[in-house]
Amino acid sequence: MERFKLIDFDVDVARCEIVKDGVVTSVEPRAMAVLAYLARFPKQVISQETLFEALWPNTVFSPGAVQRCIAQLRKALGDDARNARFIITHAKRGYSLDVTPELITKPAVFNKFALFTVAGVLLVVMTTLFFVWHSKPSASKPLGQLEPLTSSPHYDFYPTYSHDGQSFAFIRQTPATNQIIKLDTPSQQRTVLLETDYNVQSIAWGDDATHLYFMVRDATDDWVGKVHVDTKKMTRLFSNPNNGHFWRLFVKNDKVFYVSAEVPINQKPATQLAYYDLNTQRHFILLQSNEQFTPYRVAYLASSNTLAIAGESSANIVEFRLFDILSGKLSPPFATLPLGFTEISWFPSGEKLLVHHLNKLYSLNLTGKLVPLPYTGYERMFNPVVSPITGDIVMSVTRLDSDLVIYNTETEQTQVIVDSDGEDHLARFSPESDAIAYVSSRSGRQQVYVTESGQDRMIFDNPNNLPIYRAPVWSKSGEHIVFAFGNELMLYSDQLKKLIKQPMRPSFTAVLDWYSDGDHLLISTKVDNQSYFERLHIATGEQTRLVTSGVNFSARLDEYDNLVFVKGDRVHATNSPFNGMKLNTDQVIPMSQQLVYHQMGFLTKHNERSTRQFSIPESLTSLEDARDGNRFLFVRQTRQSANLIVLK
Repeated sequence: MERFKLIDFDVDVARCEIVKDGVVTSVEPRAMAVLAYLARFPKQVISQETLFEALWPNTVFSPGAVQRCIAQLRKALGDDARNARFIITHAKRGYSLDVTPELITKPAVFNKFALFTVAGVLLVVMTTLFFVWHSKPSASKPLGQLEPLTSSPHYDFYPTYSHDGQSFAFIRQTPATNQIIKLDTPSQQRTVLLETDYNVQSIAWGDDATHLYFMVRDATDDWVGKVHVDTKKMTRLFSNPNNGHFWRLFVKNDKVFYVSAEVPINQKPATQLAYYDLNTQRHFILLQSNEQFTPYRVAYLASSNTLAIAGESSANIVEFRLFDILSGKLSPPFATLPLGFTEISWFPSGEKLLVHHLNKLYSLNLTGKLVPLPYTGYERMFNPVVSPITGDIVMSVTRLDSDLVIYNTETEQTQVIVDSDGEDHLARFSPESDAIAYVSSRSGRQQVYVTESGQDRMIFDNPNNLPIYRAPVWSKSGEHIVFAFGNELMLYSDQLKKLIKQPMRPSFTAVLDWYSDGDHLLISTKVDNQSYFERLHIATGEQTRLVTSGVNFSARLDEYDNLVFVKGDRVHATNSPFNGMKLNTDQVIPMSQQLVYHQMGFLTKHNERSTRQFSIPESLTSLEDARDGNRFLFVRQTRQSANLIVLK
């Protein structure tokens, strides 16, 4: 049914419009697809799984996506979930459309022009069908079909194929141990090669597939080892010669190549591509970051001496370049994308790259042509790789659930404030009330919410599913909320319930705090790969540079509008007795002439005279904000798992 009536509402499926008394309400195509499906089976209970499989068969099931569509439809129909007139919720079973749709038909009007038009359309359709029928592939599997590879309650990630495609390995993190698991591709037999309490972060096959190399992230340093696939003998090889972390490994001709990155908070980052010679036991640097380019992702192809590199440019975009191992030459960029989380790997042919950018998959050839691949996921994906034999794509899909809670240091009690099925985080208190602005991924994408007195309301929908990196910030009056979204400043009036977008300079990266005068914001910027804290006048756009920082930044204003942040192991606090104080932490929150920070399971309050520590539950992973000296807003991790899936 393209058009139908639901009592006093007219529904136009093609236009995604619901009309009543001449008032048109537009809904998203996904929501309209749900309504159209329910209308096909009126008064029948349809489960969330059935809806998802019928409407989006090549995507990973997400209850939040269905729930969001139902909520949007109810709003458009003026329906109340507690006293529903149209869409009924059947607890733990699904939904039903409780009215019978009435088909809307238009009287047919024929004329000579219409007949010729219809004939022409039919000719085009018949011709198209002929060519589609005679050119369709013989394979019976639909493009983009998803199949599970693992289904454990643990965290399975970093899938990697041996060069011949006969063996496959991945990392599994469990509450007790970390495992490296090998899967024989033809027989599907699985073998645990290594079971350890080491924090294993990445793996790579050796040239002859007899050894699997792995990287361990330790409390004091990172190191690389290898394990024999038959004997399971483990050997420790070398430690990271730098202060940062290993990001990626690959092995070629008795050389272990790695990307090393040092990204200290509020300081300039440093990355490098290097290798360790297994024969000479020496490290050699191939490529280092500079003001023009910071490499951070590397794709290796066994049959070539050319690496593909993704990195951040001075223009605040992701650049894709090629690097020749033998000559040490780095090519100019052959493609760019907006700044955001990016991973790359080669297709087996070596003619194009598999690109994961902001939770979407693309193929990218070396001329810069970017083609979207048929996958839409609502959970976060990581580490996609291509099978050398089948061309299938294997990736890790994560399921995260975190809540917002308030911990009271006086009562030692925890109060849950926001508890959805998704990741709730990046939160700040309103200065004038107990309202909290935060970011939630409950619907499959990051959206901005405000919660007060147990009631949630969404203030930003984020239809294009772009990342939000920093918490929304309240004005000191509590009347406005501001946050960064891409290259725009998003200003929300809590009184008018209105969101205003203000374009910013390309150097703009985040909003960190609001000055007491209400006219200025503390923001971060990035120019020529150097980051800064700046003071922004909202009305005029005038920016005043304050101090340098790094891409990994954190800063706040105290009650006197003094800038407070940690750089190295020292507190930088202008006009404050805390300036220069040594602290072994990355982030601090200034409040009422004291500094507050969270580290190693303890909440610490530090003033000029004393230091007090409070032991807090291990589930509280991140300190977001503080209130009244005794109430502290935390993120609580409740569930984290990941499975491997195959995109056929």
